[in-house]
Amino acid sequence: MPQYGIVIVGGGEAGVRAAFRLRELGYDGGIALLSDEHAFPYERPPLSKSDGAVRLIVPESAYAEARIALYRGCTVFSIDPARKEVETSSGTFSYDRLLLAPGAAPRRLAAVEGGHYLRTDRDAVAILAGITPGSHLVVIGAGFIGLEVAATARARGARVTVLEQAPRILGRSVVAEIAQALHDRHVGEGVRIETGATCTPSSREVRLASGERLDADVVLIGIGSVPRTKLAEEAGLQVDNGILVDGHFRSSAPDIFAAGDCCSFRLNGRVVRFESWRVARDQAEQAAASMLDRAAEPQALPYFWSDQYDLCLQVVGIPDPQRVGVSRVMENGALLVFQLDEGGRLAAVSGLGAGTSLSREIKIAERLIAQGARPDPDRLRDPAVSLKKLLSEKQEAPAGA
Repeated sequence: MPQYGIVIVGGGEAGVRAAFRLRELGYDGGIALLSDEHAFPYERPPLSKSDGAVRLIVPESAYAEARIALYRGCTVFSIDPARKEVETSSGTFSYDRLLLAPGAAPRRLAAVEGGHYLRTDRDAVAILAGITPGSHLVVIGAGFIGLEVAATARARGARVTVLEQAPRILGRSVVAEIAQALHDRHVGEGVRIETGATCTPSSREVRLASGERLDADVVLIGIGSVPRTKLAEEAGLQVDNGILVDGHFRSSAPDIFAAGDCCSFRLNGRVVRFESWRVARDQAEQAAASMLDRAAEPQALPYFWSDQYDLCLQVVGIPDPQRVGVSRVMENGALLVFQLDEGGRLAAVSGLGAGTSLSREIKIAERLIAQGARPDPDRLRDPAVSLKKLLSEKQEAPAGA
């Protein structure tokens, strides 16, 4: 039976980053990284963009150099917290401490014949193979993955129809002002977007509730994701929209930790779960420190981005998609939307602009949020007032804000 000091389940961003962070922190014991995919661990964000090219998280040689035992194509069957064992297709592993980082899986439509979901490099290859000039891509769900693939398909000369059941696109994750700007850009690029739409999809056809039939060369289903918690549930761990962890990423079972898309935690009286590349990395580093009983740096603010056409959407903080924000239109046409909490503190900032044109503003906004700034909404609206100036001022919300 292979015995390791630390076993990590999941070969995604969180699992890989945690393994290497353990070495950076000086951990010298055995590390086993169990990945259910046969490929070397790769970045997932590029799969829905451009040509879907695979970019490795670290070079293949890095695992041996860091003495990290990478088991590829390894399916984990069960976890025994009492015996501290993990049963897998590669044998039974014993551990001193275990990190669960299996990520999330696409949310699936029941009773659907055919249709593609995008999660792995193989999924990306299959989807992109059918997107050719003149082909018709039908996307069910106007979330990030669906809209990113829609933009890629238009660049390849394909026709694109996006169907969204909700009243608007990106309704669960992006403020209305930014969502509308993206909606307008997609329509301007020739994408047909139908909101408030219900349909019955199959591999070659989508039937709308209105009776319209859409012939499709590729049907992509992108209706969100669900945390992969089956192993944790069967092992008796506490689960609530993810594997529930404390502020140190410890689960309800001794010596078992969780990080990345699979885990949730309590924040301001509610259970939250974040899905983004940077959050996965940050949580992995926090969990690695906790597994070594070391204090870690404070967790960074949630941040995510999405590339569509030449535009880059960036969001820092925890936005409320249903709450009206304070909008600032920049001289270059870029849009920033600020959201204040009930106490007038800056809680989240969303930006949409060409390429990296807003990266500087987003970084400054992150610092404003971290320092608990209470900026005057009128000054936030005014592009003549630099965010850097606001950062240097003592921010007090005006009366009645």
